[in-house]
Order: sequence, then structure tokens, then C-alpha cells
Amino acid sequence: IRDTNHRALFVERPAGSGKTSVALHRIAFLLYRDREILNEKNVLILSPNHLFSDYISNVLPEMGEENVLQKTFHDCVSETINQLPVRLETRTFHLETVLSNKSGPEQTTRANNIRFKSSGQFEEIMQEYLDWMQTRLVDDYPAIEFNGQTIFSKAEWRQYYLDNYSSMPAKIRLEKIKTLIEIRMRPFFHAVRKEKEAEIIARAEEVDENTIKALARIAARDIFSAFNEKVDKLTRINPLSEYRRLFT
Repeated sequence: IRDTNHRALFVERPAGSGKTSVALHRIAFLLYRDREILNEKNVLILSPNHLFSDYISNVLPEMGEENVLQKTFHDCVSETINQLPVRLETRTFHLETVLSNKSGPEQTTRANNIRFKSSGQFEEIMQEYLDWMQTRLVDDYPAIEFNGQTIFSKAEWRQYYLDNYSSMPAKIRLEKIKTLIEIRMRPFFHAVRKEKEAEIIARAEEVDENTIKALARIAARDIFSAFNEKVDKLTRINPLSEYRRLFT
């Protein structure tokens, strides 16, 4: 409970041996010892289920610590999955379906899916796919060109993804590459915007300077929309799309 030499502790003992009590007392100890820099907002308890959360919900308040956040793994997944265009069946529905004595093709398929996705083989498949994303995702990425000029070459995709930004997650690497491409495109955008300003002034459609600049900016954005959409597609990782591609 009072260990101060390790940033992370792993406690493993049989059921009923006091692991939860040790963890909760350690939370209270850390919040008391480091009260200058820690508070209950810095603590998250990941529980196996809500019954467990209810079971321990009164322990920390009894120690003087209120409002410590508790979540289950299902809570964390739900927060992420709600951002995707998929329908998530409830845990209750899933358990009722699995534990029922019904038989049929759908039930058999569900059981086979669970068995496969719980296997070491599927874990190896996912790990291989993640390794591919880390090392070969941009192998076939095309050079980025605009008006006949190369803005970002095929070699640079590999250089920045595998060397310059290799210590970062794949998502962050691509975001940084996107920012780099946007910086290189700024002179082209400004040049097109100036051309549009000159066209608007020549047509004498507007006399207000701010309006002319705004219209020119909109026109330039329209010209670059297809280009920006292409870059955005190359530099964005969609979890659902990647999961589907894993199976293809």
C-alpha cells in the first residue's frame, strides 16, 4: 500500500485474499501523500462489471475520498463505438442469446465467431495486421502533386512515416504528415487566392476589400477541395474501415 519505489504495481492473489482492499487503500494513500498534485479526478477504477463497482462504491468515501471515477471495459468501448456508424447490442441481449438453448444457423455462427475471436490465432492475426500498419501502411501511397509539381513524394511517405515520426502512433504520424503537406501547399493556395481577388476586382462585382478577400478565399477553397479531400483520406485512420480491411 505504501510502496514508493515503483510507478506501477501488479497484485496477483487468489479470490478473496484482499487484492481490492489493497488497491483501494493504495489509492487513498496516494491521494493523501500527493495531495498537492493529485485529486480524485486523477483516479480511474476499471471494474470487471457494475456489480463490482457497486460493491466497492462506499469504500473510498469511508476513507475520505469522494467522486473517484469508475468504469467497466464495456463503458470504455461504448464511448468509442458510439462514434462509429455501427449498432452495438447490449450486454444483456448478448448474454441472453449466448446462454439460451436455442439452436440454428445464426446461433451456430455467433458461437463460432466468439470462439474464433477469443482464440490465440485471432490475436496473432490482429497483431500481424497492427505490425503491418506500423511498418508498411504507406508502401503504396502515391506522390502528392499539384499543377504538375510534386508536393510530397512517395519516398517521403516512407521517410517521415518510418523514420522521422516512427516513435509515434500511426494516427499521429499521419496527422503530422498532413500538417507538413498543408504547410507546403500554402504558397499555392495564396497564389490562387490572389488570382481570384484580381478576377473579382476586374469584374467590378465588389468594391469592399474584406468582401473581395472573403469571396476569393471561398473560390480558392473550392479549387483545392478535391486535393484536400484526397490528402485527408490518405492521412486519416478509420477504425471501422481498418477492422473491415483486416477481414479482407
